Amino acid sequence: MQAIRQTMRAPENRELRIHLPDEIAPNAAIEIIVMYDETQNTRADKINGLKAAMNDELFKHDLKEIASDFASVDMEGWNA
Repeated sequence: MQAIRQTMRAPENRELRIHLPDEIAPNAAIEIIVMYDETQNTRADKINGLKAAMNDELFKHDLKEIASDFASVDMEGWNA
């Protein structure tokens, strides 16, 4: 069994058209699974998520770790 993944946006009419490869025989058994995200993130939701990240200790730790990884690289090429 082979898998084909297509990602698309839901159109206004909520109808999807799936293009199958030529090697799939007519009348072949095909399983179709539709997965969708129920959340509708507005701009305000995204801003609130960013604000919440400022208080997330794991997120702040990751940022510090990334900054320390690039600390020596940041100054390369700037000494003229």
